[in-house]
Amino acid sequence: MPDSCDARKKEKCLPDGRGAFACMCDRHHKRHPVTDICLIDECAAGVADCDPNAKCTDTDESFICTCNEGFLDKSPEQNKKPGRVCSKQRNECLDGTHNCSMNADCIDLPDGFLCRCKEDFVDISPNPSAFGGLDCRALVNECLIPGGHNCHEHAICIDTRDSYKCQCKEGYVDHDELRNPGRTCKKLNQICESGKHECDKNARCVEKGANDYECVCNAGFIDKSPLVHRPGRKCVEPICSDDSKHDCHSAAICEENDSVPEKYTCKCRDGYLDVGSVMGGGKAGRECKELVNECLSSSLNSCDAAATCIDLDDGYTCKCPLGSKDESPDPKLPGRSCKGLVNECNIPHLNNCSHFATCIDLEEGYECKCKPEYYDQQPEQPGTQCKFIINECLAENLNDCSPNAMCIDKIDGYECKCKAPFEDMMPANAGRICRFDECANPKDNDCDKNAICIDTDDSYTCQCKEGFFDEISDPKKPGRVCIEVGLVIEAPNQAEDPTTPDPNTIKCGNGLCHLNLGEVCVGGATCACRPGESRDNDKEKCVPVTSIPLVVRVMEYDGEPIQYRTDYSKPDTPAHVEIVDAVKKSVGKIIGKTEFAPRFVTTDVNYITNPKVKNSDWDKGLLGNVTVQLAGKEDVDNCRLYEQFAEVVREMGGRVDRIKLSDDADLDPCRKEDVKKGIPCGNTFCSIELGEECIAGRICGCPKGQKRRDASSPCRAVESWNIPLYVVRDGHEKITYSPALSNPLNDEHKDLVTRFESGIGQSYDKTPLKSSFVTAEVNEIENPESRKKSWDTGILYNFTSHFVRGGVAEPSSVFTELIDYIQKRNNMEVGKSKLFISPEQLNPFSTCYHSDCHPDAICKEVGKGYTCTCPDGFRDLNPSRPGRNCLSFRGVNECEKPELNECSPHARCIDLDYLYKCECIRPYVNSALGDALPGSVCSIDYCQDVNYCPLNSTCVNVDEQARCDCKPGFVDLRKSEQLSTAGLGDAICLRKFDIDECALGLHNCSAAATCIDKKDGYECKCQEGYEDGNPALPGRVCAAQLCGLCNGHGDCIHDAQSANVTCACLDGYTGEFCQTAPSQLPLILMLLLALLFLLLTLLCCLYMCARCRCFGARGRSEGSASGQEILGSDYYTIPRAKLARPLYGDEMGDDHAGALAAYLDDGASISSDGSIEEIERRVTTDVTTREVRTTTVRDESGNIISQSQTVSHGNPHETDTEQYGMISSDHYKTSASEAMDAAMSASASGAAYQRRGGAMSSSATSSAYNQGYASDSEDSDAGHAVYDRTTRTNQSHDFEPGADPRTGTERTKREFVTSTKAEEVNYF
Repeated sequence: MPDSCDARKKEKCLPDGRGAFACMCDRHHKRHPVTDICLIDECAAGVADCDPNAKCTDTDESFICTCNEGFLDKSPEQNKKPGRVCSKQRNECLDGTHNCSMNADCIDLPDGFLCRCKEDFVDISPNPSAFGGLDCRALVNECLIPGGHNCHEHAICIDTRDSYKCQCKEGYVDHDELRNPGRTCKKLNQICESGKHECDKNARCVEKGANDYECVCNAGFIDKSPLVHRPGRKCVEPICSDDSKHDCHSAAICEENDSVPEKYTCKCRDGYLDVGSVMGGGKAGRECKELVNECLSSSLNSCDAAATCIDLDDGYTCKCPLGSKDESPDPKLPGRSCKGLVNECNIPHLNNCSHFATCIDLEEGYECKCKPEYYDQQPEQPGTQCKFIINECLAENLNDCSPNAMCIDKIDGYECKCKAPFEDMMPANAGRICRFDECANPKDNDCDKNAICIDTDDSYTCQCKEGFFDEISDPKKPGRVCIEVGLVIEAPNQAEDPTTPDPNTIKCGNGLCHLNLGEVCVGGATCACRPGESRDNDKEKCVPVTSIPLVVRVMEYDGEPIQYRTDYSKPDTPAHVEIVDAVKKSVGKIIGKTEFAPRFVTTDVNYITNPKVKNSDWDKGLLGNVTVQLAGKEDVDNCRLYEQFAEVVREMGGRVDRIKLSDDADLDPCRKEDVKKGIPCGNTFCSIELGEECIAGRICGCPKGQKRRDASSPCRAVESWNIPLYVVRDGHEKITYSPALSNPLNDEHKDLVTRFESGIGQSYDKTPLKSSFVTAEVNEIENPESRKKSWDTGILYNFTSHFVRGGVAEPSSVFTELIDYIQKRNNMEVGKSKLFISPEQLNPFSTCYHSDCHPDAICKEVGKGYTCTCPDGFRDLNPSRPGRNCLSFRGVNECEKPELNECSPHARCIDLDYLYKCECIRPYVNSALGDALPGSVCSIDYCQDVNYCPLNSTCVNVDEQARCDCKPGFVDLRKSEQLSTAGLGDAICLRKFDIDECALGLHNCSAAATCIDKKDGYECKCQEGYEDGNPALPGRVCAAQLCGLCNGHGDCIHDAQSANVTCACLDGYTGEFCQTAPSQLPLILMLLLALLFLLLTLLCCLYMCARCRCFGARGRSEGSASGQEILGSDYYTIPRAKLARPLYGDEMGDDHAGALAAYLDDGASISSDGSIEEIERRVTTDVTTREVRTTTVRDESGNIISQSQTVSHGNPHETDTEQYGMISSDHYKTSASEAMDAAMSASASGAAYQRRGGAMSSSATSSAYNQGYASDSEDSDAGHAVYDRTTRTNQSHDFEPGADPRTGTERTKREFVTSTKAEEVNYF
């Protein structure tokens, strides 16, 4: 249905193309993807009003028109309706449809064009602000034309738009500034001329600035002024620079000095001894002897090789080192013979000191002394038997005194003494058995009278008699109360009696012992196993056991370090109970991991004591004396049990349950003491069975070519291989090489070597070579970079592996088997050393290992050979043998070849990781300036001998003399030109806050800015009328727009660095003061062509005019025009700044056409109402040129030498006869003639005309100018010269009338006189 479509969506019911209808968007409509509304596409529907040259873009709301490329949008409403009017863009500059001047540049714009006058041209268009560049004329710069200005020689000519102006140079005063500025400039500074200076008589004074001067030593003299910032105050003859003029020693410093007759002094340099003051007739510095350090070379001293050489001023002395004896024959010459002393204390075989004693090395022999807390048990041989001083009486388990005895501590043990009334039953071992029979006297016991007193070892017990029962109130005290039960007692029925005694038990004290468990009653009070039997607890049966003694050291308890104290030894303290229980359980667990586990029964802890009892250095932990009970009476290898016990402890890291045990070797009960038997060797004996021999009469070792695993192993003949191993990690930490690690005396070196050698042995024991391996010895720990540059971390072990001779079938296996085990089966660890190797290793059996490849090169095995290749970052210096000489771009040793470094010949080159450095060799010191390499210039250290620098400055060697530089934090005042007038004395360096930078001129403010001094520094502020060109740094760049100094063609920029004013030229102007206008050459050529065309036209007109007069036969011509009309009466006047005018009068010279034009310009005219007559007039031109040259030379003494020369050039007279027509009725138009004469004369030469009688006479004198040129530097040694050149032009114009006043002779005379004066002042 037509109405079924949604009107809001602007749908229409349209055929769908399949014979049906559907609601869809109409033609040229599209459905909005969000709202589903049908929107019209104005561009497709053709309803858009875009220009045909515009692109139509449909939008949701409407459409947008965009002009095509190359077309300009000129729609009336570009903001609202763009693209409605598009016009094609034109380039008027290319198609020549512009009207720009030929001296202007045409700039194309999107809508039109723009004209801009070229450089050196000015825009004089009718309305240049609206549209310029239509008329561009060249500017004239009088300052660039010789003679074009009359500025003083010491003035600056500044071109302006209308003319020019003069301004005296800096340092000169204008004496006519108001009336005629820049014409009279005189020097402001006259200090040198007045003699008010401090310059030396051999120095030249040169004015500087307005009120300062500078002294310059004359040629042939050197400056030795006391203050560097005041040169020229002392100028002396350079005697010291000429060796023929002085007799100073070559190692002495020669210094000019006018105060002595010789005019110089000599002084030996530091490091030299002056012997000339005595031997040279009392004159210092004539003979200098070097102070030689004999200790620098062994050839210069006689010290023993082991002695230390000490240099002295007058020689040297020697001193034997520690550990040696001075046996020099002459006591006055010590250290000439040093005998090494043997330190027996460092070699255990050479002394018999106790482990608990300190060995003191003596010059002859040694001495033993028991350590503190130890007692010397054999004073006649001190220190050989030392026992730890412990108070055994503090703990019951540390002594065997009877409980009824008193324990008395002794320094070397203890003694027991029975207490009263106890009697000692064993006097030979007093206090061990103390008995007292309490039953002998009823007063000594508290048994009931009806009880029997039974004496025991440590007390007594009471037992009620038969017929009495025990009324027990305290089970521990039976028999104290016994009650009679009756005379007749009925026997109970045994079968029904439930308390029938167990036949497997026996009464023991107050309890029962179980016979079936093997218990026996001990002492009538305690049930225990028989001697030789044991069990783990009282529920188990006693079994026969074998007791194994064991000593353990407990280091930690519950993770905390433990320290011995006496309560650990007392059985009744909690600390003792806890630690004993922990030790019993831990020892049991450890034994349970050994082969003796099946026989293990229990562990008995006998006592806990101080670990110093075993080792004097053990100041931490507890020492436990335990007994391991093993079932059975079979023999047990105690050593093997401890060996397995210690191995389990090491595998568990010592930590078992709550305690941590130590695996100290001193606890090994099977540790063998050195048996002093065999071949005597010093203080010990060498074992024949082990194959030892005595070395140097003091130490036992294997013969040459034999090795052994340890001191208890026999010596065996070996074959050895040197192997490198690259280790990168120690535990979890990376390891880095340092020189200390290669020092065998360093503790860390010793630890690394010990662990590594042990780890290598453990590793070989896991390989097929274990039966042949003997030992490994570390030769040294190297820097891995020495083998391979990329190995910049880790350490390289260089070690030797020794194997039983003939035990290794393939030599390379000693490396491959070791690496294979460590890398593949032991997780990169060397045995159990905690040292981990790198996956990258050097194979000593590879052909590359002994190759001649460069250390930085990459070596690859090829068959039985190898190839070398330089890696990236290196260049191959010998491509014919690649990889043999690789030079890195960094780290090159430039010191090896002189051409690779810049060190002075007096310097030593020292190679560094990056580049190198130079160190000057004494007595030379570094004198390189600025950024130059230190040591590239080395000179004598004048500062060590000359010290005249003022306060706050330091001496620096520069150019073979000493220079004073300000210390850090101080400002150098010598940069100030006002230092001499600041009243600061000799101070040249002050702190920043003590300086008035504004007063001293030590600021960088612009010349057009005001400097304001601050407490710390200063502040700059541009003056009024100037703009700050750098607000971030105020007052440094101050500019005045279009200032007069820049001739109105640029901005004045005041440069704070040079204190000068510079011009920033605009509109194409150039020059120091923007005086050079844009190039005028095209305009000049056009003007010349125009003048030439005008001249030719004028000549043609004159010729035609003359011809017409001839036809008239001197008659009147009523229709003729005046001469004024022929030439034209209106002159196009051009401003001075636009067109150049002639400088010197009539530029026509003797050109006939020019003369005729000048004549006609004098005012002659022809009137239409007069007759025409032919008039003959003679014109004579005389030109004379004369040049006068005068040269004045002033020598150094002031004498004047003058020379003059005159050169004249005269031209012959040139006479022309001219005919022209004149109206007879008119004679001379006086007023017109005078006006024209004045105008032409003023234009030509600025002359003044006068009328005298009936004749006219004029004389003109051109303006005089003089110009001087001075040398660029007034203080030049070459002197200075002043040139003054004056050119004067004289011109006369006379007329002598003939018989007819209208005829006659006209005479023009011009004379050029050029005078040149040169004044020179020479100092040589």
